[in-house]
Amino acid sequence: MEDKKDQNVSNENKISNQNNNIDQNSNLIKIEIINNLKDFTGDDQDSIKEMIANFLSEYPVLKNELLLKLKQETITDLGKIIHKMKSPLKMFALNNLICLLQKLNIFEEANKFDNNNDDELKKLKHSNFSIEDWIQEFNKESLSTLNIINEIFIQ
Repeated sequence: MEDKKDQNVSNENKISNQNNNIDQNSNLIKIEIINNLKDFTGDDQDSIKEMIANFLSEYPVLKNELLLKLKQETITDLGKIIHKMKSPLKMFALNNLICLLQKLNIFEEANKFDNNNDDELKKLKHSNFSIEDWIQEFNKESLSTLNIINEIFIQ
């Protein structure tokens, strides 16, 4: 019986430590975003709020456009969407999302067909790159990022 209690306490401590690490990481990301925006705007608080509001309204639209292309099993024009997404991500120093987009962009470039048809996934399914895994990771990172930026916005 005592072993189970010790194990439960140990598991609770692990969960608590993981939550603390997530909170610390989130705070570091917030600081980096705020510092980037201060540098970009000359610390103009109104401009910072406006940039955050624009990002919070525009990013989900671009994200959905990208995911729709992937779900339609086409990679045509992904590069254009990725390019549109990278600028605001760079402004906010959202390097995890930038890396994910670069990974997708490299994948897209490597798998383009010469005749530019929309039958690309037949070829892509034979590669080691998993669109499903990428979408899952991208959605998770996007949600986390939007939550962090939203927290900054309401401060």
